[in-house]
Amino acid sequence: VFGDPTTTESVGETFFFAGSGAPLNFLNPDPMLADGKWGGVNGVLRGDFLLSDRTFLDASLSVVGRRFYMMPRTERGWNDLYTFDGRTNTVSGGSITRMDNLSIQTTADVNTTLLLGNHTLKGGLAYRDNRLDQDVTISQLFVLGDSLFLGINFSGEGTVHNRIPSVYVQDSWRISNRVRLNAGLRWDGQFLIDSNGEVAQEITNQYAPRLGLVVLPTGSASTKLFGSVGRFYHELSMNLPAVHHVDGTVFTQTICPQHPDIDTTGCVTNEFIGGTTPEVEDLDGQYYDEFTLGYEQGFREDFKFGARGVYRTLGAAIVEMQTESGEGSYGNPGRGQFTHYPDAKREYRALVLSVERTGGKQLTFLASYTLSRNEGNYPGFFDSVNDIGFANGGTWWSSVEQLENADGLLPNDRHAFKLAGSYAFRFGFTAGTFFTWMSGTPLSEYQSTGPGDLGSYLIAVQRGTAGETPSIWDLNLRFAYDLSVVLKTESRPRLLLDIFHLGSQRKAVDFDQVSYFSRAPDGTPTSPNPAFGLATAYQSPTTIRVGVEYDF
Repeated sequence: VFGDPTTTESVGETFFFAGSGAPLNFLNPDPMLADGKWGGVNGVLRGDFLLSDRTFLDASLSVVGRRFYMMPRTERGWNDLYTFDGRTNTVSGGSITRMDNLSIQTTADVNTTLLLGNHTLKGGLAYRDNRLDQDVTISQLFVLGDSLFLGINFSGEGTVHNRIPSVYVQDSWRISNRVRLNAGLRWDGQFLIDSNGEVAQEITNQYAPRLGLVVLPTGSASTKLFGSVGRFYHELSMNLPAVHHVDGTVFTQTICPQHPDIDTTGCVTNEFIGGTTPEVEDLDGQYYDEFTLGYEQGFREDFKFGARGVYRTLGAAIVEMQTESGEGSYGNPGRGQFTHYPDAKREYRALVLSVERTGGKQLTFLASYTLSRNEGNYPGFFDSVNDIGFANGGTWWSSVEQLENADGLLPNDRHAFKLAGSYAFRFGFTAGTFFTWMSGTPLSEYQSTGPGDLGSYLIAVQRGTAGETPSIWDLNLRFAYDLSVVLKTESRPRLLLDIFHLGSQRKAVDFDQVSYFSRAPDGTPTSPNPAFGLATAYQSPTTIRVGVEYDF
């Protein structure tokens, strides 16, 4: 049993509406002050059984609970409306969010291994229940121009599930002392349960074949060729059923020509009271196919050089979109009722070179360099444009016009060097390091799709061609001293000193890429974002941690 239940009086960790730009000024601190509760307690029970000399069985049961609670800390935070003035990027009023969510993931599995001559057979069953108890209210007012005020309110409460049964079988066949073939097949189902306890969506076509080959050309493990091909499915996040399968959610959007607290004349309000979204027929699970080919060569006893090529391509994505009749739903772009959208594309190609030493008595290390390219029109499960941390959600695919200029370098396109190593001195002292260098990532420019469409953007120029973030490096150190060398004990007490981000340059790692918050009826961008091009996130500062570890 382990966990990290945490209670905080936080400053700056409150949830801001995505796409509103980086706040530059605060007229009062209340929007930034919150009482929070995070983390939770987890438990695992596992058993391993030797049924015979050739048959093994293992089983486990785990429960993972996570709390996400955030409430205003001040009276003004509770009572005043959160207001964001996009003309000056100024925040005032109260807190934007009242949230009390609890997620519980329960997993049970059983696996059997059978040794039959040159074959190692393995099979298993698993069942997972992802549960979310949601209670959230979001209220805010955006001032996007002298005569454009946008109010948004959302509230939802209910319990949803994603229940996932799984079964797999695999065989590792030693064809000869130089050749081994690995083959397997996995099936996963996904069953989304709405807040009324009914099955709202089924995905039952998730078959994942995998094949791998290992060849020892010289008959020795010092030289190895290997390759593999496989399909990998991703389970849906709980954000999707929380948005689409909670009965009674209320979303209200109000557009006014003046501040609604002063005068509501001319205000237009659209209210959506949610029921559960109808089941999407023939929905494909989200998956990618991966192909790898590699070579490893050992030298000087305990050193090894490796070269590996990787090609990964997206097969299907699940995204929130609009049907041709304008109804909001989710599905696979380019398929079913969303054939008016292009297919979601994401291709990753990489060459990974590595050198490692694993058998050294004192010095061990692993160094690698990854040269990669990540391209397509689909950034991924998370909305990196709006910095929304809810998988399968966001507003990026709200309309087809948003996908103009969408093909290009994706936000995490970069290459990287990594070095991890340690040196054990003979008197019980060990020094270790983890160093990374990463190139910058491509930037884009985004503009609002229309009046009041905050968070829904067009790509102004070809994706990934509006500059890039600076390259960065990061150095971390660990020092450990084994007191058992001095105390002459069988147990192993150790003193630890960790230094994170030593010499941090505090460089910017992300920038505000939204240039305009609104658009006139004739298509002219309006409401310029004064924070456009300014940094929104930086490298972490240097921190030090002292600890004690006791092994017995």
